[in-house]
Amino acid sequence: MSGNGSQIKIELAEEEARVEPGGAAQIAVLIRNLGEQRDQVSLEVEGLDTEWCAIPVPSVGLEPGAESREKILIRPPRSSESRAGVYPFVIKARSLENGQTELAQANLVINPYNLLTLELDPKRQTMSYFKPEAEFEARLQNLGNTEQNLQLFANEPEDECVFEFETERAMLKPGESSSVYLRARSVNRPVIAPTKLFGFTVSARSVDNPYLSATFQGQLERRSLISPSGLVALLLLLLIPLIGYFMRPQPVEIMDFAISPETVVAGEKVEIRWQARNADRLVIEPEPGLITDRSRIRFGSFEFVPNGNTTIKITAENRYGRITKEYPITVTAAPPPAAPEIVKFAADVPEVYAGEPVQLQFSVKNATTVIISPPGQQIDPDTPIFEHRPTKTTEYSLRAKNTAGLMAEKKLTVKVLEPTDARIVRFEASTLEINEGETVRLSWEALNAATVIVEPSVNNNDPIGFAEVSPKKTTKYKLIAVDSGGRQTKPSYINIVVKAKVESPITTPNPPGGH
Repeated sequence: MSGNGSQIKIELAEEEARVEPGGAAQIAVLIRNLGEQRDQVSLEVEGLDTEWCAIPVPSVGLEPGAESREKILIRPPRSSESRAGVYPFVIKARSLENGQTELAQANLVINPYNLLTLELDPKRQTMSYFKPEAEFEARLQNLGNTEQNLQLFANEPEDECVFEFETERAMLKPGESSSVYLRARSVNRPVIAPTKLFGFTVSARSVDNPYLSATFQGQLERRSLISPSGLVALLLLLLIPLIGYFMRPQPVEIMDFAISPETVVAGEKVEIRWQARNADRLVIEPEPGLITDRSRIRFGSFEFVPNGNTTIKITAENRYGRITKEYPITVTAAPPPAAPEIVKFAADVPEVYAGEPVQLQFSVKNATTVIISPPGQQIDPDTPIFEHRPTKTTEYSLRAKNTAGLMAEKKLTVKVLEPTDARIVRFEASTLEINEGETVRLSWEALNAATVIVEPSVNNNDPIGFAEVSPKKTTKYKLIAVDSGGRQTKPSYINIVVKAKVESPITTPNPPGGH
């Protein structure tokens, strides 16, 4: 809908855009100035969160009869707040000259994504003869953007425990958390038995989507009424001679000493791992030095960055003796940084009038500094679009550098056209999509033009004319109007999509009397 007498017309390439939270959808907008005066038109998006929307060129200047294709990017964040569903919104084009507006309606479809977490608190509980039950809190959280109806399960593979949930179903909205209490009970209550540890699994599974689930491992420790320690004491009395034999002084041992990796690049870490037995103190040189903690002497690890080729020395000792081992580390020079690479450097339009904007699009790899000349400005490598308004035909240079000073360079030229009274009023096709071998009619009309140029392969140069074409593949046709002074207009384009023929299967008839 537009205001009375509106001279602005906008069209959308598509009225529906689909996107997954965290991704981006692109809406192509065609703006036409149907008035008789130059107009400055601004673009706005209404009906969506402003933080989702980005308009690279928020306003554009249009000559009478001119049109411009602009892009609107929509990026909903990957969070549960980006609910799955259809979001109607409006794209508004507003004249900055007279305030008239034109609206276009569209829908944003946010696709669903699922993420579910499950935790137990505490992770481990103890059951005894007089307390055969234990209670856990199962904490559920729906981190997706759709509502989830969850079924809860608990399983212990030995069937020594039974489980009962406070409720076996939980309904969670996007971003919602919920706690469900779980009671575990031992099937048996032994009088004399060793303490036993049971591992069990708690899972939550979507009722509507069986492939969506979350699991968590818990533990239950079951203690009997009487431990077998009394029996053990009797056995110890019988085994005193044998125990005395094993309690004799033991020599120190370095059971394991390893370095990973043995060869490193300068600046990288290496990990030292060791395992010693019967040692009272341990020394590792050059780092970490003296170790007296019993648990770390028995088994430990340490990371450090060697300054160069180094020999690691480990010494373990007790009052009965010592033992030493050495291990070399080789340090190699760090490789040079990768050379910068310009993947893309292009202009959105090859020709403009003086003072009109041109968007330079680029993509680089392995570069920390990007400079576009003119104007010789340093650009953020992660910002892939730079806008400039040339006043004459300009050769642009893109230079990308890395931390080592290596540089890559690409150039392109944007032609600035001389002002002309010639104007393309119409450039149309009878259809934009044909099958291979079919014909399409191109028609055009240009004012104040001495001739026109239609490419490719069109020989009619009349300012008002048509041509029948039969492209063999998808082709973009270009129309340029030329005035009596040889000055050219900016080109207009039509893209004809050619679909390949589909061969029909050949059916062989059955012979007479056949089956």
